[in-house]
Amino acid sequence: MTPVGVRDFIGPFPEESRPWARRPSPAPSPRKVSGPDGPLNFEAIAALRPDLILA
Repeated sequence: MTPVGVRDFIGPFPEESRPWARRPSPAPSPRKVSGPDGPLNFEAIAALRPDLILA
């Protein structure tokens, strides 16, 4: 399964360093679906039409 959206991570561990982001993938990079201050953008999530949402 390939992530299509990610929450903007708050803290010193950037998204690009996460294990799934380091592996080469032909899929496009996932879109951020929240702002740096944390609130989720539900319209952006719905627009991605995800198969699965993890919280």
